[in-house]
Formats: sequence, C-alpha cells, structure tokens
Amino acid sequence: MLHTIAIPGADEYLALPETADGYIAQIELCQRDGTVRWRVLPPDGGDDAWTQVRLDGDTVVANSWSCWRVRLALTTGKELGRVFTK
Repeated sequence: MLHTIAIPGADEYLALPETADGYIAQIELCQRDGTVRWRVLPPDGGDDAWTQVRLDGDTVVANSWSCWRVRLALTTGKELGRVFTK
C-alpha cells in the first residue's frame, strides 16, 4: 500500500510505500505527475524500515526501525542530521 503526505502550498507530496510487514520502505518526494524528485532509504538500507515520517516546516523527520531519527531537507532529500534514539 502507498501512503502519502501532502506538501502544503506545493504541487508535490511525500510517497511512503510500505514494506511487506507494514512499515515504510523508503521516502520519496514526488511531483503531481508521479515523477520522483528524490528517494531516501532507511539508515541500514534494505534491512531497515522507516517507522514514522512527518513534516516539520521545511524538513522531513523520520524514525527508523534501527532507532535513528533522521532530519532531511524537504527540497533535496539531503540528510541534515541524525540522532540515535534507543
């Protein structure tokens, strides 16, 4: 299943495709026509998953199964920082 988060004031959205067990496989910033501008995998790649994703102003904040909280620049997907949360 594909969940999305609308970007306020933009013609873009975050696409959050699910893993087989219901977590989030990757985060994608997509244009309305479906073109992917950027894609970010969890910190430990395919062996990891995102458990929560939210917008915080002009950043995306995502928590991973491997206990990282990662901040991403909304416009580029570039990682701005991460904190181990366990």
